[in-house]
Amino acid sequence: MKIKFCSAVILISILSATAAQAWCPPPPPPPHHHHYYDSYYYYYDGPSSIYDMALLLQAIERNEANKAERERAEQEKKQRIAQLRDRTAASVKTEIDHVTELANKTGTDNAIETVANYWQQKGQRTFLDDRNGKAVLKVTGFDENIIMEYIFMREFKEVTVKMSAPDYRVSEERHSYYKEPLPEKKKKKYLGFEIYDKAKSPDGRLIITSVAENTAAFYLGIKDGDTLVKIDEYDTKHIDGARVTAYVENRAQAKSKVKLTIGSQGKTRTVEIQL
Repeated sequence: MKIKFCSAVILISILSATAAQAWCPPPPPPPHHHHYYDSYYYYYDGPSSIYDMALLLQAIERNEANKAERERAEQEKKQRIAQLRDRTAASVKTEIDHVTELANKTGTDNAIETVANYWQQKGQRTFLDDRNGKAVLKVTGFDENIIMEYIFMREFKEVTVKMSAPDYRVSEERHSYYKEPLPEKKKKKYLGFEIYDKAKSPDGRLIITSVAENTAAFYLGIKDGDTLVKIDEYDTKHIDGARVTAYVENRAQAKSKVKLTIGSQGKTRTVEIQL
């Protein structure tokens, strides 16, 4: 019995030694190689390999491409701003000359109305804020979100044209002074009669009133209630009294004659008056 027990112990010892020799702990995992990025640079803290180098080169190329793209976009934006500034300056100069001429010839209100109608016909949106002696006509709807403003200071007879592109921080403006045209009654001094915008014939032409005695108009047989169809080649259906005033004033300064087409009782005739 003792011999069998010893044999069993020896057998177990041999088997345990064999199992110990057969089993060994697994090898440690390979070291981790960390790759990480910031906005511009690629960092690598492990041993090199062809794959890792390819990643590094790709990252560098992407960063360089992004940098070149940003620089190109910035350069294009600068060029666009310069072009926009030049265009804005030219437009403001053209508009200030135009609106000053309009105000001189037709007065503040007619100039505002004419400019507003012009832009509306072009498809732009207009907004008028007229109060406390200051009239601001704002025009929008342009490309690049451009805003055009016409600012009239009635008391000082000053007009400002301002054009801005807020998205590009571009703004240009010019100022000018103008003179209101002669009052309506001044026409009587030159033509010998008066006309008013509120007095128009059914076909939209100006009606003659207050013909003065001992004037050329009086001796030519022009009477109250007659229609002023044309002055020279200008049809009064398309112009107002203020423009007639401005036109007559300019012709009078040159001591010129004007041709008047007069309508009376369904007939028309043309007469000349020396101013």
